[in-house]
Amino acid sequence: FLAAGDYRFARPQAEAAVRLSATGAIAPWSPTSTASQPVPPERTTRLLQLEVQARDLPAAPRKPVYLTVAVDVTAGMKNGGRLTSVKSALRALLARLGGADRVTLTTIGGDEAVLIADAGRAELDQLLAAVDWLDAGRVGSLSSGAAAAVTAAAQRQPPRNVDRRLVLVSDAFDEFDPVGARTVSRLLMTSAARGIQVFPIDLGRSEEGTAWDELARRTGGKSFRVATTERLRSALMEVLSGRSQLTAAGAVLTVSFHPQAVAGYRLFGYEPTPLADAAPQPIEIDLHAGQGVTVLYEVALTGDKNAAVGTAVLRWRDVVDGSPRESVLSLTRAMLGSTFEKSSANLQMATIAAAAAGRLRNSPWGDNVAPQETLQWLRRLDRARTGRSLDDWIALLEQMQRKPAKPVGGRGPR
Repeated sequence: FLAAGDYRFARPQAEAAVRLSATGAIAPWSPTSTASQPVPPERTTRLLQLEVQARDLPAAPRKPVYLTVAVDVTAGMKNGGRLTSVKSALRALLARLGGADRVTLTTIGGDEAVLIADAGRAELDQLLAAVDWLDAGRVGSLSSGAAAAVTAAAQRQPPRNVDRRLVLVSDAFDEFDPVGARTVSRLLMTSAARGIQVFPIDLGRSEEGTAWDELARRTGGKSFRVATTERLRSALMEVLSGRSQLTAAGAVLTVSFHPQAVAGYRLFGYEPTPLADAAPQPIEIDLHAGQGVTVLYEVALTGDKNAAVGTAVLRWRDVVDGSPRESVLSLTRAMLGSTFEKSSANLQMATIAAAAAGRLRNSPWGDNVAPQETLQWLRRLDRARTGRSLDDWIALLEQMQRKPAKPVGGRGPR
């Protein structure tokens, strides 16, 4: 839920590969302190959001691209919102088309329909409408759909100095029959299709290679295995631009809190268990152009008046020379002092996501907030006109409001 938030993190300045920043506020579910009933500092918990934003790659000269995108629309693409992610990534791709680029959009499975052919920036509205039309749930041959996509890609011979690329997007490359893969391979060797590069994008995250990986290699293309919408966008942009979108390799974010200033904390999305109650291990990821990552903590402070409460360190490897780089950020009480209503839109969005998730999973912590209260926060954020798309979140919370949940007593971080 946190990853699904529509954040607008500030881009890195100058040539920096990534930007590390932090924002915070008093948790909206914290008890209110009054003169007659003061609340101990450790019960007034604070929220700390850490933001990591990779830079956008500067525009660079490239040859025009005739791009054919074939999208699997069989039933499996409903799982995990995969087709929704594909549509979002395709919209981002279309926004980056050059004046001489052309796109053909086809489907794999069902009727193997060509939704739109040979369209460019001038037909952007039609291209977006074709993307919106994509709908999973059909039954059909994946291999015949891929063959139809090759045929569509080969129908028009582009002018000289134009790259022809075929993208196949599916979660079931391991289910494509070998005979079908050989048929597609033979089609690509015909005079009309020769020179088309193939780029399979596997949403199924299978670790084992398939015949399509070899086909990509033979045509000068590349295979991708993606697990997130942002990574899918990055893969499509790499196909379009012809260059890697990697901006920071092996990024690791480490957070340490000062024990004299912090009585306890918890990291959202990580729940200790009797078998694993130590601090979560840092996760190493590769950051691609424009990618943003958020981490949310709930922190209980002590009565200590020291301004510093902790340190966040982001380390990564430079993608050019492999040298180690780092960004260090001091975490202070001042970052955590504002009220929730006056906090950043990013933090409010993250808090709403955490509260919705906490309610759905009957969290024993303070984030198990009644949907009607979370909905009030969301509508206030919507009225602020931040430019974020909040309709899906509003619909979810309205649906949760109609479904009663078993109340669970909350408690603070430990």
